[in-house]
Amino acid sequence: METALEKVERPDVVDPKEEKKQKWEKILSPILTSLTILFIIIGALFVFVDSYYMTIYVDGSSMSPTLQNKEFGLVNPNKRALENIKRGDIIVFKQYSGGSDESFSYYIKRIIALPNESIYFTEGFQEFDKVMIKEVGAEDYVLLDEPYLTDAAKLRTAPANMEKFPLTLEENNFFVMGDNRANSEDSRRNIVGTVTKDRIVGVLCLIQGYVDEINTTVVDGELKTTYKGKHFYLLWKMRRY
Repeated sequence: METALEKVERPDVVDPKEEKKQKWEKILSPILTSLTILFIIIGALFVFVDSYYMTIYVDGSSMSPTLQNKEFGLVNPNKRALENIKRGDIIVFKQYSGGSDESFSYYIKRIIALPNESIYFTEGFQEFDKVMIKEVGAEDYVLLDEPYLTDAAKLRTAPANMEKFPLTLEENNFFVMGDNRANSEDSRRNIVGTVTKDRIVGVLCLIQGYVDEINTTVVDGELKTTYKGKHFYLLWKMRRY
């Protein structure tokens, strides 16, 4: 007589170490995937900013307190930004010296008056100096509101050469000043004058962080500059303005 043995179902024996490994894989897999995506996004952002923006650092106090010495950020040099410059924008422009187009420094100042506008100053003596602007097509001058200035700056705004004002700007010319009015070489001085559009490098769009250390050395006959700072912007090549 034939008999059949009843099949008994037995649970699979799971190795505790393998079970723990699988558990950690389930936890770590989405984390690693997210980190990979994040690194790709950051890398793409670096490439985008390096392609479309210029990194700068501020050398001096002419824009204090808005911009501080050794503070750094980004300048937009693209055509759209240059075609839409507005009053109050902070720009970077070339300041030529020695009568040569190859000898220049970069200045960073604020736009005060636009092309074809007129500007003059009143000296306040015991009151604040005033900047008066007549916009294109307007009949009267209006007082320029400058909330970015300190009271000390408002007392030192009127230029020494008051006789050349009122001044009407020509086409594609801008009148610029630093926010630190007592210590700024700008359009109030004949050495700078009004800034033509073709001299403008870009419009400041972001300031963030400080350069802690700047080292200049000669390597293989070439001048090399390295920067140490607090933020990732220093990974881009810095330009001195």
